[in-house]
Amino acid sequence: MAKFSAISPPAEPIGRTKTCGQCSRLQLIEQFMRQRFINTLILLHCAQETVDQDVVRTAKTLRESFQGTIYHIDVNRHDFHQQLGWHMYCERMKIILVEDWRFDLIGTNSTRGVVGQLQSKTVDFSITPFAPTTERIQLSDYTIEIDRGGFYTIFRHPKSLNQSNIFLLPFEALLWTAVVVILVCITLVLSLSSICNQRFERATYNDLIIGQSILGTLGMLCQQGFHASTTVCSRKILIIVTMGFTLLLLQFYSTFIVGYQLITPPKTINTLEKLVDSTLKMSVEDLSYQHDFFARVTIAMAKEDWET
Repeated sequence: MAKFSAISPPAEPIGRTKTCGQCSRLQLIEQFMRQRFINTLILLHCAQETVDQDVVRTAKTLRESFQGTIYHIDVNRHDFHQQLGWHMYCERMKIILVEDWRFDLIGTNSTRGVVGQLQSKTVDFSITPFAPTTERIQLSDYTIEIDRGGFYTIFRHPKSLNQSNIFLLPFEALLWTAVVVILVCITLVLSLSSICNQRFERATYNDLIIGQSILGTLGMLCQQGFHASTTVCSRKILIIVTMGFTLLLLQFYSTFIVGYQLITPPKTINTLEKLVDSTLKMSVEDLSYQHDFFARVTIAMAKEDWET
C-alpha cells in the first residue's frame, strides 16, 4: 500500500538554544518560512470548526512580522474553488517531472530522480506516490497523507488458451492431421476398390475416382451418405465405419462450438502457480517499483518467475 504525500527536503535544525518543546507553534512557522524563503502563504480552514479558528488567529499574528503575503480561505464558502484557482493561477511555480525515484543514487550527490532533487534542494517539495519504509524515513520530511492507493496485478482471463485458432478446438493440431490422413486413406481405398472391382476404360478412371471416391468421402464427412451403389461387402463395411467415424467427429466439434458460445468456461487460474503453469505469456514493465517489489517479496514462486 503506497501513501501519496507531499514531501520536502530534510529540514535544517531550527536552533540550538531552543528545543521543539520550548518553541511555540508560531515561532516554528516563522522559522520554517524563513528557511524556505517563502513569500506567499495560503491557509485553508473551515470556519465552522472550532479547531480551525486558530488558523485565522495565526494568520493575523503572522501579518505583524511576516514580510510576505498571507491569505486564509474558508473551504466552505461557495466561491472557494474560484478563490483557490485564482491564487494558484497567480502563483509562479516551476514543475519538474522526473522519470523515477532513483533510490539507487542515494548518497551520490545526483539530482536525477525525486530523492536526488529533494536532497540536493533542487526542488522545494514533491508530490509522488511513495511507500514509506524504514530506510526511506530519513530521506525527506513528510506531510500528512494526502491520498492512499494500492497496486494490483490484473489480467483478463482468456476464454481460450489455444494459441492457433479457436475453430481447431476441441482437438489438437496433431489430431486434426491424423483425421485428414485417415480421410485421405479412405479415399484411396475407395478408389482402389472401385478400380479393382469394376472394369472401366482408362478414360473413365478419372470420373470414377472423382465421382465415387473423393465426392463420396466428402459426402460421408458431411453426413450426406455415399451416393454410389455398391455390392462389395468390404466397401459396405468401410462406408459404415467411415459414417460412424465422421458422425462422432462432427458431434464433438459442433457440440464444442455451441457450448463455447453459450457457456463461460470456469476461471481456473486463481493462483500464481497456475498462472505460471498456463500457456499465457507474462511481461512486467521495467519500473523501479517492480524491482523493489520483487526484491522484498517473500513468495518463492514470484521470486523464481522474476529471476527467469
